[in-house]
Amino acid sequence: MNQNVTNVYGFFHCDASIEKIKTELPYICKLVETPCQFELSSTKDMNYLGDETLTTLAQEATKQGINYVLQTTSSDRTKTNITPADEAASVLNQAYNSNLYNEKDPFKGKIFQIDSTGKYSSRD
Repeated sequence: MNQNVTNVYGFFHCDASIEKIKTELPYICKLVETPCQFELSSTKDMNYLGDETLTTLAQEATKQGINYVLQTTSSDRTKTNITPADEAASVLNQAYNSNLYNEKDPFKGKIFQIDSTGKYSSRD
């Protein structure tokens, strides 16, 4: 596990409104016992993210029907030893099992992390 991860982006599809997801996010974080230090954005608002690679990832995600990105840039490791990528995965997994999704909705999403050298990698 790379402990130098500084930025994590969880791209995902959800039919719920951004307001509903933002309302549920603190409860989801509490359920998975992770600090709720996430920013939620619509991929529609992500024309340029200040980083060409990340912008390309967002544009590709949008083409595949992904409509949200959950970003975290830090982790409180005093309570947990998992990385921000693991925290994002836990939050997205719990979100999928919440009232944000219908029972038969498929989950579409991908988590990308950026290490301290600026290299992107996918968390599979």
